[in-house]
Amino acid sequence: MEEVQTASEPIGVDSTEGDNQVLPNTTLDTSQPLDPKMIDKVQKTAENLAKELDDLMSSVTNSLHSICAFSSGYMNIHKEAMDEVGGSVSAGVAGMYEFINKAKHLNDDLNGVEEIHEEILIHEEIKDIQKTLDILEALSARLVNKIPSTG
Repeated sequence: MEEVQTASEPIGVDSTEGDNQVLPNTTLDTSQPLDPKMIDKVQKTAENLAKELDDLMSSVTNSLHSICAFSSGYMNIHKEAMDEVGGSVSAGVAGMYEFINKAKHLNDDLNGVEEIHEEILIHEEIKDIQKTLDILEALSARLVNKIPSTG
């Protein structure tokens, strides 16, 4: 809202601020005509300021559009990256489950191998016992041949 000073108000009173500072007691003298050159100068200055303000607002608007475009692009890149990470994590989890299942199957298969290994050890022990028995039989046969028979 624009405030217009009247001839009765002192120049420099700013009624929008809380401190209401007053410049030296000067009042508008309406008896003197206003200088047209001064009015033109004030008008040109106001027009220049308005143009500069318009240019500044255009620049701010363009900057904000550019920032929003970058932000939108960055958000899309982030979304794509997160989707890719999610896919990689899902593939990693699926691979881990597959690995665990293969390890379980291998463990089950190795349980059979362990039983076979135990059987092989038992067979080797049996062979060792048979060799020992063969040796004992051969020794006993020699001993029997060396003992004179009675009778």
